[in-house]
Amino acid sequence: MNLQDKFDRAFTLQGQRKHEDAAALYNDLMQEWPENPDVWHLAGGNLCNLGRFQEGLNLIQKAISIEEKSKYHVTIGQILSNTQYTDQAEQSFSRANVLDPENPKALFHLGFFALLRKDFPKAASFFQSALKQDPNYVDALFRLGNCYQEAGDRSRAGPLYELAFQLAPRFDIRFSTGTLKEQLGNLDEALQIYESLIKENPNILPLQVRYVSVLERLNKLEECRLALETASQLFPKNTSIELVKAKTLKRSKQLVEANDCIAQIVRREGDQTPASVFFEAGIILDKLGRFEEAFANFKIANSKVLADKSVQVSTLQSHLMQTIDQMENLQFRPQLFSQHAIEQEEGGRLVFILGFPRTGTTLIDAILSVHPGVKTFEESPALERCYRTALEMCDGNIENVAYLTSVDLNKLRRLYFEVVNGQGILIDRHPFNTWKLPLIRILFPQAKLIMTKRNELDTALSCYMQDFDFHQGTAHLFSVTDTLTLFKKISALVENDESCREPNQHPIYYYRYEDLVSDTKATVSGILGYIGLEWMPEMSDHTAHSKRAVVSTISYDQVALPVYSTSADRSKNYSQLLSAEIDHSLLSV
Repeated sequence: MNLQDKFDRAFTLQGQRKHEDAAALYNDLMQEWPENPDVWHLAGGNLCNLGRFQEGLNLIQKAISIEEKSKYHVTIGQILSNTQYTDQAEQSFSRANVLDPENPKALFHLGFFALLRKDFPKAASFFQSALKQDPNYVDALFRLGNCYQEAGDRSRAGPLYELAFQLAPRFDIRFSTGTLKEQLGNLDEALQIYESLIKENPNILPLQVRYVSVLERLNKLEECRLALETASQLFPKNTSIELVKAKTLKRSKQLVEANDCIAQIVRREGDQTPASVFFEAGIILDKLGRFEEAFANFKIANSKVLADKSVQVSTLQSHLMQTIDQMENLQFRPQLFSQHAIEQEEGGRLVFILGFPRTGTTLIDAILSVHPGVKTFEESPALERCYRTALEMCDGNIENVAYLTSVDLNKLRRLYFEVVNGQGILIDRHPFNTWKLPLIRILFPQAKLIMTKRNELDTALSCYMQDFDFHQGTAHLFSVTDTLTLFKKISALVENDESCREPNQHPIYYYRYEDLVSDTKATVSGILGYIGLEWMPEMSDHTAHSKRAVVSTISYDQVALPVYSTSADRSKNYSQLLSAEIDHSLLSV
């Protein structure tokens, strides 16, 4: 057997995972063909497959000493990644990229390290470059989807997962598709994915957790109880599974049992108990009328979130305040837009429901969704998409929207209507759109705006009680004082709107949350009159007649119930406790 034949045979054995046999041939080749760097490279990789990492790395370094190649550094990077030497691994991939900027594996791994650091723009750039070299690079497609999903640009993640799954129908890709469907509010589709994956392999903890969680969110409580029994047998005393159990008991009005379930988790987990458990404990205790204990649990929960996110909190809060300041500056320049020809064919059918988190925007959206003359878009990402694109056009300062051309503005509008479209009146409800009010006025001057109001202390308390996802929009909501600060800031922005509104723009229609829950028909009839519709009898029971099968926001369990008024004036139950927590100068006189 000549040297090339022996080399090919060793390579084949290595591919067949016959590493001991391959190692014997590589030992001969390193003696007989020492000037061939590929021999040392493959021999080193083969030893690593046998768990002999340091010996393997030494052989690959020998290959590099003979001839430095990009692929050799990639192999070292992969080995070091698998042995937790991440800094050295990234250095190896960087060197591989220097030697060959078009090496897709080097580009992919550099993107993966950027993704781990949450540097989403950099990660996306690396993954895109890898795909430019190899359009069918499954892991690059998948991780680029992860990148968009984690960055909140979820509409771009779905097609990437779909293409990756077509190329390689792997579990991890399908599971990520399920989590994406959840985040987009497509819970029925997420459930179907999880059910199919559980049939393949039920012994995966994150899958069981997501499955029972979606069943609970879909109000499939009996199915959820059965699934919880199976999950608990597979993963006894798992906190995430038991938390879903507690929620299911609470939803079934078994409050004492739900509280006992939470107490068992806290006793077992101690200081390691997640914030989400304390949030749920507080809600259950509130329903039991044990307000001091409830508030103590909310305080622990919020403190845990703030401690965990301490590095990010002040940065995100200051960035949002700065953005609102920029919006206010933009607001006072309406004369700069009258010269632009804005496309209007869709804007006249558009209605924005604005407000503050926990002020009843989800409830009014659910009631209006019953009407056949409307199409609702629950927490649509469309306006945020426009905002991010506008920032790119404006070099990061939204005030520069004032200098965009009519062509640019119409491009933003078309981007919006790629998401929000359909027949009838289009209702876009999202409380985090409220601070984008000046941008709404500019892009959609014919749109109508509905603003929900609620007692500020009730609002702040209700936010304090919620286990929000942590991001820029919610960074203020884990402190009652911070919540009131943001509430006051956004309220001032909204109040300024009337003085800046152009004659062809509709005034904001205000309604109060307290009126909505105490006299639903009269309040909703007033809103319907503003948008050009009439009350319909089926709107009296939105839970029975809603065209939307599920509410995907944090209020999903409350909106699944008939309208109730127990949340109005809730802060009175906590008046003394709140008094010690807040800056009273933030309260309206």
